[in-house]
Amino acid sequence: LAAYRGQRLSALTRDGRKKLAATSRKSTGKRRLGLGSPEALDYLEYIRQRHQEFKSEASLQLGRQISYVHKYKLVSNGFALDLTPAEARLLAKSPLVKTLVPDKRSHIQTFAGPPWIGAEDLWTGIAGFAEKKGEGIIVGNIDSGINWDHPSFANPAVDGYLHVNPKGQYLGLCNDPISLARCNDKLIGIYDFVEDVPFTEDVIEKPNDGRDHDGHGSHTASTAAGNTVSTFYSGFNVTLSGVAPRANLISYRVCTEGDPSDANSGGCWSAFILAAIEQAVADG
Repeated sequence: LAAYRGQRLSALTRDGRKKLAATSRKSTGKRRLGLGSPEALDYLEYIRQRHQEFKSEASLQLGRQISYVHKYKLVSNGFALDLTPAEARLLAKSPLVKTLVPDKRSHIQTFAGPPWIGAEDLWTGIAGFAEKKGEGIIVGNIDSGINWDHPSFANPAVDGYLHVNPKGQYLGLCNDPISLARCNDKLIGIYDFVEDVPFTEDVIEKPNDGRDHDGHGSHTASTAAGNTVSTFYSGFNVTLSGVAPRANLISYRVCTEGDPSDANSGGCWSAFILAAIEQAVADG
C-alpha cells in the first residue's frame, strides 16, 4: 500500500479492473498514508484477493491446508509461512511468488545515551531551535518488549511532568481485558508479535503480553524516550533521561526468550519485525 503508484496490476480486481488509484504518499502528496481512504481500501482488498488466490493454489500444491503466521499489506505484500525446505523450493516456482526467503534471526546488542548525540543542546535551545524534549512525538520501539511498571515509562513522570496521550486512546494489548499489559498516557500502546518458532523443539516461545524478558527493549525504549529519573549508581546520585523524555511511547515485542539463553537461542525474527513495522505504520 505504501508504495503503490497506480501502475497497471498483474491481475484483475474482483470487479474486473486492472488499475487502481495510487496510494503512496509520493503520489497522493499526503503527509501520512491514508489507511481509511476509498483508494486504500480498494487496494487492500486487491491484496487480500491475491493472498487468498495464493493460499488456495499453495494448499493444492503442498497437499495440505496452509495458514499464515503473519500477513503483510502496508509496507510489503506477502506473508510468513511455516514450510519445510522441500515445500519452500516447490512454492518458489509459483508464478504468484516474486521472492521467497528464509526467516532471519537478529541478535540484540549495544547501547548509547543522549550526550553522544547532543540531545541536551536541543532540550535547552542551544542548538538554535526552540527548547524541546519530545513533546508531541510518538516513539515506536521494536525490540524485546517493555517493563511497563518502570518509572522511565510512568505518568506523571518522577520530575512531575504530566504526559498527554495524543491518540486519545490506548493501543494493542492495553485494550485487551484479559491481558496483563498496562498502559498510561506516557506508554500508550503495547503489542506482542512473538509466535512459537517450530524448529526449536525444546523451547516453546509464546506471547507474554509484551513484557520485556531480556531488559534490552526497556533499555532502548528508555534511551529513546525514557522519563527523567534520579537513581543511585556507582556510589553517586545521578539523573538519567532518554533523548526525548517527554515523547509518548509504543512498544512492539518481536524478540523471543530462548531457553537456555545463548547464541543459538532467542533472537528477533524478521517475520515478527515486519509484522511490527506493519502495525507501527497502521498506528501512524
